[in-house]
Amino acid sequence: MQRLLQRSQKQNKALQTIHKRVLIHAGIALWTIIVTIALIFGMSAAWYTNVLQTSGLQFQAEAWGFNGKVLVTDAPTEAGPGDTGIVGLTVTNSSDDLLYVAVNLSKTQMTVPMQQRLYFYVDIATESNGESLDRVYINTQKSYTYSLLAHSELVLTEKRSNDAMLKWQWVYDMEGYYFLGSLMETTDSAGNVTVVPTVEDYLRPVEYDLDTAIFSDGFLTEANGKPLDQFVKELSETDGYAGDITPGQWQGYYKVDVDENGYGIWMYICNWAEIQQATIYDTQLGKTAAQAIENGTERENYLARLTFTGQVSHNDFKEVSTAEEFIAALNEGGMIKLSHGLELSEPIVVNGGAKAVVDLAGCTITGPSNNSTLVINDGSELMVMNGSLVGTDGTQDVITVSGSSLTLSGVNITGESDDAIYVVDQGSSVDSCVRIFNSEITASSCAVYMRGNGSSQDGYTQVIIENSTLTSDYMAVLGNGTQRYWGTDVQIYQSTIHGYYAAVYQPQGDSITRITESTVSGLTGVVIKGGDLVVADSTVMGTSEQPENPTYLGSGFSDTGDGIYIECGYANTIHVTVEGEFSNIISKKAQAVRVFEPDSVYANVFLKGGAYSSDVTHLLREGYSYDASSGIVSAVKGASNE
Repeated sequence: MQRLLQRSQKQNKALQTIHKRVLIHAGIALWTIIVTIALIFGMSAAWYTNVLQTSGLQFQAEAWGFNGKVLVTDAPTEAGPGDTGIVGLTVTNSSDDLLYVAVNLSKTQMTVPMQQRLYFYVDIATESNGESLDRVYINTQKSYTYSLLAHSELVLTEKRSNDAMLKWQWVYDMEGYYFLGSLMETTDSAGNVTVVPTVEDYLRPVEYDLDTAIFSDGFLTEANGKPLDQFVKELSETDGYAGDITPGQWQGYYKVDVDENGYGIWMYICNWAEIQQATIYDTQLGKTAAQAIENGTERENYLARLTFTGQVSHNDFKEVSTAEEFIAALNEGGMIKLSHGLELSEPIVVNGGAKAVVDLAGCTITGPSNNSTLVINDGSELMVMNGSLVGTDGTQDVITVSGSSLTLSGVNITGESDDAIYVVDQGSSVDSCVRIFNSEITASSCAVYMRGNGSSQDGYTQVIIENSTLTSDYMAVLGNGTQRYWGTDVQIYQSTIHGYYAAVYQPQGDSITRITESTVSGLTGVVIKGGDLVVADSTVMGTSEQPENPTYLGSGFSDTGDGIYIECGYANTIHVTVEGEFSNIISKKAQAVRVFEPDSVYANVFLKGGAYSSDVTHLLREGYSYDASSGIVSAVKGASNE
């Protein structure tokens, strides 16, 4: 009988799932709902002139007080079950000090069903309580802190992001959740006992594959192909909370971090009836929204309240004068300042999750022979500013980064070395993020050489280059095309990049490269053999005087001399977009944009604007034209453009 019940419920669940998906996919408008994000500005220390901006909302703060205006957006976020999106945010630190911006979130102004569905998180892999997490959920209990060096900017938008994305998620199926609160029993007049949770905050969702799950007597018994106790054990090992999840005395409730009075963090796994009821709720929500659109009335508005707290860190630096003192200070973490230049005989290693800020104070660190100058690994975070790093003859890499975060600001890297910055994430459970701000790198090999960690993480190894100059005698920015090294995201903004053979060579199938308001050049300007490339309001130049004919190579590429050379020999899907009226794609002796082979099914080219040194008519999509007299691509007036 038990086995028959399981089978019957699974069949009913499959029909319910199909019905729900038909409802959802019948029309996106049916599910749209407005989510308003409000910013609260809090100060725990003096701010200088700083600006916070999100989706049309703007807050301005000056020293010792709040002064400014709020512009209410006329384009709130529209969301539905299964949707995700980002919270657009810009923070400018105009001060001479390091700035920390902590983000918290409250959903208390939402209805309880929406609190159970909508979550906010930072899209970064990290570790907490010895457990690996692929994201950090933001709520009243957990914040995320962004660090901004002096006169720098934090930008988190769809088109440009120089730190971990702040995102929202509406769970598709309400299968369970973690919450902060307590439980109590109530007894009705008939003697029936009911468990009533008192919830202060819904912290993060519980998710599994509902289509393959098995329920018995209405309760979950198997998820993701594993018995319930094994599924819960694996949740406990990856949720970032200390200790093991243990069953409570009431079915469906589990203790995560609960005190002797029953207060703390609980986990709840919904039963089948609740999952069905949630689907009915979502369906009715969609119908109500659709009716509001039809009647021209306001739809339901749900308010999520984000709190940003800014704290300025003044000159609380520990001064060091020797390599030994420097290494000891790095191991302790905190803020460090050099009083003298250093010549190293061994690499300086930052590991064990250490977090440090280093002010070189105009000094120079000279690297050792046959080794790296700085090695940053094991989830460490290092910020370096105001000085120079020099590689000597035989230096391997000036900086090696693995599964960690590195930020450079006002740093010059020069000298002989294999690579100036080597990002090597293979085998790491954490994606590295390298930020290069207001810096200059001159490299005999690569300025930045990247190896991602393939598919071992959902995120990307990030390299962000802003307001900087990178020059290389080889290739300035280089990705490794071996599949296990895929998964890199390169963003170049308001910078100048020159590589002898190419400014950027990206052969990775799973990769993102975005060049914005920059100038990049090489014998061949940009070479791409996989992933997505977006060029926006930038100049890309191929400078070769003796260009080679394109040919498929097992590794590397021909010096075709093109502005953008797209080669399909690796059979990777490639998407190339050029946009913005200020884009200029130039080749001295070859083609502005070349696809090899031109009829390849792997290349998708979308030229939405810009000027080109050669005819690109053959690459245009419907609704766009090329003017031979000016070389400009533009949208055809009145045409439907993609």
